[in-house]
Amino acid sequence: MLNDVDDSFPLSEQQIALVRSVEVHEDPSNRYTVSILSCHLPLDRQLLDHAIGETVARYPVLRSCLDFAPGRDPRQVVHDGVTAPVSVVDLRDTPAQDQTDAIMDSLRAESAQPFELTRAPLIRVSVYQVRDEEFRFAVLSHPAVLDRWSLHAFYVDVLARYRQPKEGLAYCGAERPGGASVAADVDLAWWVDAFADFTPSQPEFWMTEPDDGARSGDGVPDTAATVAPSRLVVLPDDLARELDTLAIHLDVSAADVLLAAHAKAVGVATGRFDVVVGVETQSWDHTVPRTLDMLTTIVPVRLSVAPGTWAELVRRVAALSAAARQFRQLSHHRVRRQMGVDQLLDSSFACSDAGIEADLLDGEAGLL
Repeated sequence: MLNDVDDSFPLSEQQIALVRSVEVHEDPSNRYTVSILSCHLPLDRQLLDHAIGETVARYPVLRSCLDFAPGRDPRQVVHDGVTAPVSVVDLRDTPAQDQTDAIMDSLRAESAQPFELTRAPLIRVSVYQVRDEEFRFAVLSHPAVLDRWSLHAFYVDVLARYRQPKEGLAYCGAERPGGASVAADVDLAWWVDAFADFTPSQPEFWMTEPDDGARSGDGVPDTAATVAPSRLVVLPDDLARELDTLAIHLDVSAADVLLAAHAKAVGVATGRFDVVVGVETQSWDHTVPRTLDMLTTIVPVRLSVAPGTWAELVRRVAALSAAARQFRQLSHHRVRRQMGVDQLLDSSFACSDAGIEADLLDGEAGLL
């Protein structure tokens, strides 16, 4: 290695599973995490490089690589003296209607270039200047090193340093929790047994036609060419406030209310009252500060959506979800391996209220 080793941590099961999923991903341009933020600010390349460099220096995960050497447990290795590669593309002379396509083509090409796991860092930054007073800030990262919360915090930290280079944000120096399981191995057998009699819905329920509408000879959609859909729903402010009011009344979180509605929709779509939803969960100890890292995991939650009142459903879902979180260090991939099945989840669910602070972006945010 060119850089000195600063520290190392065991990888969590979720991280290992994400590395394996990248290895088998069929589309090389869609295997990494890409986030884009619209920044309504003038671009100062030197200042932005400095802000990114300071943020990378402060957070170990941004200076990390992954060690899968034979004969030892996989580890995340932190190095000193690491800088993140930053590319800048000037699109000010490109017609406005063509700029988005140009950015997406560039990011697809960048995504097709694989990360070398043993070389830090496992992130790349691309900046696209679209106007004198606006640039797009894109981050390409390996999914095993940064979760959604961390990407949000990375943007906030960099932009705070960019706007106020002498101040920035306070460093959150919490120790990484490592790969220790919350649930003991003896509990794993019980947890797996909770899904033993469950059969997930067939993939056809969730297939959507590809853009070109590929069909077989008899006119039926070609499932080999279809993909599982993913939907991002942004709640209007008035609806979010009503959900908060309902959650307070039922003594649950707003995320529990949304998860109950999601589970009910899955039940209606599949014609069943028994569903398993993979719920995005934070795996760090909430009694210590949260640092940048891959500390998000997908916990399988078995939910009954039998007929009854919405209040009963929401409270039941909240209780089952809370009980499942004690197994948050055991990825659903491990549960599947223990069960010897290829599929366990009917659907996945993630809820986030994290938004980039408007004062960092002059009041207008992009897409995370």
